[in-house]
Amino acid sequence: MKKVVLGLCVLCVGVLAWFMSQQLSEDVTKSDELASHQLSPPKNGGFSQDATDAINSNQPSDLLSIDGLPVELRSVAREALELEVKNGFGDVSDFQASEIVDIEKYIIGSNPRWVRIPFEPSALPESIVDSYEYIGYTLPKYSIKKSVVIMKNGTLRRVFKHRDSGSILVIEESSDSVRPRATLLKEAVNISVADTPAIYGLKKSPNGKTYASLNWTTEVFAYVLYQFNDLYNARQTLVHLGGEITLNN
Repeated sequence: MKKVVLGLCVLCVGVLAWFMSQQLSEDVTKSDELASHQLSPPKNGGFSQDATDAINSNQPSDLLSIDGLPVELRSVAREALELEVKNGFGDVSDFQASEIVDIEKYIIGSNPRWVRIPFEPSALPESIVDSYEYIGYTLPKYSIKKSVVIMKNGTLRRVFKHRDSGSILVIEESSDSVRPRATLLKEAVNISVADTPAIYGLKKSPNGKTYASLNWTTEVFAYVLYQFNDLYNARQTLVHLGGEITLNN
């Protein structure tokens, strides 16, 4: 019987992810589905009606509360949030960190339509076009599924390098036209993007890879911005860019 480690990944919905110790490809797929901010409407998973309504809502302000999670997950969720506040960063697996910090290794190409992306990517504001060099796009889990042709999970990652600082910006977006509504964990919300609830935090893996992330949703998209290589003023930078992306779409 495989050893299971239960850990919290506070992304857009702040749900729990199970990280297995063996069979990387199969187990990472399972954990990524649970940790993803793209949460399918719960049916018999122990979620409260309020939580189900929040996930199904098209209102960015409708948040998912810890009390709406299945009973067996609530105490773990609270403990993980407390540790993140205490430590100043959230724990992520080495795989999750590598998918972001080593993302340049997993670039597929420059035109995401080559993989028949099932939604129109967000229009980029001038602040990104003028200040960043576009490196290319990739998909979640592409590091272990390099034969991906169709983006089945409806999530796109575009990668940019700042022309002056060399910091790397990753714009991850998912469309509600492809997947059910994404929502945020109410207790994890600590900032706003264009007057919309958002979650900002630093993430760190056991092997020391660190990056900043900003999560928020609109009526059309679920977004995550990542920044690494230069974390100075990352919070201010990501919130500013997030606001411009939101207003531009």
